[in-house]
Amino acid sequence: ESTIIALNNSGSFFMFAGEPQKALAAYERSLKILQKGLGKEHKALAMPYHGVASAQSALGRYDEAIANFGAAIRCYELGGEKMQKDLMSCYAGFGDTLYKTGDFTDAYAKHAAALKIFEEVFGADSVNLLRAKYYALLASDLAGLGKKTDALQNYEKALELANKILEKSGDEHAKRLRSEIEAEMRKL
Repeated sequence: ESTIIALNNSGSFFMFAGEPQKALAAYERSLKILQKGLGKEHKALAMPYHGVASAQSALGRYDEAIANFGAAIRCYELGGEKMQKDLMSCYAGFGDTLYKTGDFTDAYAKHAAALKIFEEVFGADSVNLLRAKYYALLASDLAGLGKKTDALQNYEKALELANKILEKSGDEHAKRLRSEIEAEMRKL
């Protein structure tokens, strides 16, 4: 068990350090060890599948990433409510990968699923940077689909949340997100 934790932690570290190839190697080792004892679908496999998918996406290996995001989601769902935050993150990463392939329809569906889980876990009225980011992602997907009015509405929701956060604090992440949103709105 400690080997699995160490491999998953190493994978997270390498992703954060911008070394997806090393992260992929760590996550793949973790996945292989777990699969020997648990088979292909078990809630304990969710994190390594998710890590493998994220690393593959960062490396531009989108088809493989898409398959592994799907496996991760199936495994997270086996874990029930305790794994909702991780499931939310997995849907968001899956959506980001689909966006990179130009599949804006499925990207939108995955980002919408992430936002739905977020609102179930944290509340639909929460003022949170992650919620703002999800609205911005949905807006980007809609812009990719040519739905400019809908995209603009989602950018406005994201901007409103970012501004509420900035009213309370000078959060640098909120400032950066606000700048990104305003730039994207000008493009529409």
